[in-house]
Parts: sequence; structure tokens; C-alpha cells
Amino acid sequence: MVCSGTVSSFGRRRQLTHPDYQVLGNAGDAQSTSVVLRDGLIPVYPGVKGMSAIKVLASMDLALHAAQDLQDPLPPEVLDARKLPTLAQAYRMVHQPQTATEHRLGLKRLKYQEAFTIQATLAHRRQASYRQPAVARPPREGGLAEAFRGSLPFELTQGQSAVGEELSADLSKELPMNRLLQGEVGSGKTIVALLAMLQVIDAGGRPRFWLPRRCLPRSITALSSRCWVRSLTVDSLRTRWAAPAWRYSPAAKTLLAARKICCSLPVERQAL
Repeated sequence: MVCSGTVSSFGRRRQLTHPDYQVLGNAGDAQSTSVVLRDGLIPVYPGVKGMSAIKVLASMDLALHAAQDLQDPLPPEVLDARKLPTLAQAYRMVHQPQTATEHRLGLKRLKYQEAFTIQATLAHRRQASYRQPAVARPPREGGLAEAFRGSLPFELTQGQSAVGEELSADLSKELPMNRLLQGEVGSGKTIVALLAMLQVIDAGGRPRFWLPRRCLPRSITALSSRCWVRSLTVDSLRTRWAAPAWRYSPAAKTLLAARKICCSLPVERQAL
């Protein structure tokens, strides 16, 4: 017999308050309030007010029976290649496992399904975006990007050069580019992004430089203090600040003075 309830003491004796119980192996017992507990591991679920643990197990058993008709999002060939159980089998392994190994296999299948679904969705969106036309922005010899890079007081790192070449190749295609440039603080992401924007300007485009609104003052001060800001005064490159609320701050004036405002590279603020 398996019992469920709140354990308390009365008259130096232990007792169960509002007990529920299940007679093992006796499915026809009229007093049985739940399904027959199967062999193997018995899961423990978080407490639910008004529901004993045995009633929760009974509800889960009903849900598992209904799950037999669920459509499996993973193709059969993927299941065979990865040696994974079906969706219904995975739910049964997680909630009514025979062994700990079986329980881990069920969890592995559900985790793989989540990752597979996310990646398949991203791949579908990527293919959909490729069907949309885009204007190619190839690099121009002797353009702003080349002049800016040549005027830098330092050499780009190997990582910066490699990422910059990838961005340049993507911009040269007639396909939409959708990239996230990620790196540690101080690794030189801003320089790489700026070179990509200058390539777009060279090809007749108009990129935008966004700054987070919440850290706007710090962003302006950080930009104005960087040694490569003076390299932005290369011929024909001008910038325009499109946020009049902070355009005349002292830090902004420092940066603006180094660039002589125009409209080639709009710098805007945005709530992120």
C-alpha cells in the first residue's frame, strides 16, 4: 500500500491528515482512488492545493494516455539516426520510468526536440529572408572604408580582420544579411561594425549607428575618448546626430567637433 497525506503527531503517535492511499496491484478495489502504481521509479511532483500526490499521479496517467495521439515534430529518420524514442515514449519515460537510465533518455529526447525545433524555425526564416531581394554593397577601392582603416593608429587584430572580411563578403551579395557581432568588452567590435558601415556608404547606402538610450551619456563619452575617433575625419565622411535632446551636451560637442556634422552616418539613440 502507498499512502499520501500530511504527517502529524497525536497522542505520541504518528498520523496522516486527509490521507489518500493506493493498494498495489489491485486495480478493481473500490476504495482505490488512483491508478495502479506501476513497477519502477515513482515521480514526486510539487504539491498542489487540494490534490494529493496519488491524484496527481492519476491525472498524469490520463495525460500520458492522451499523449499517444500527439503528432511527433521530429521526423522518423532523425529519431533513427539519433536513436531517440518517439514523443509519446519520451513522455512515458520521463513521468513513468522503469529505470534512471530510461528517465535520462526521455529527458534527452525532449531537450533535443526543443533545440531541433528552434534551429529548424531559424533555418526556415533564413530561407524565407533569402527569397527577398537586397542591394549588394561591395567594397570600393580607395573608398572611405579603406581610408579609415589606413588612418588608424594601430593594426587590426587577426580576429577583427577575419570578421571584417566575412561581413564584407556578406554585404557584397544580393541577399539580406542578418548577423550578430559578439565579443568580449574591448575586443574591437565597434571598429569592425564601423568598417562595415563605411563599406555601405561607399556603395551608396546609408547605414545608421544606434546607441542605447539608457547608457547614452556614457556611450558618447566613451566614443569621444577613443583614439580612432580622429580617424573619422577622413575626406567626405561626416556624421549627423539625430537626437536633439542630447545633441548639445559637452561630450557630444567634443565628438561633433572631431567630425564636422553632415549626413553620411546618422547616429541615433534607441531604447533597447
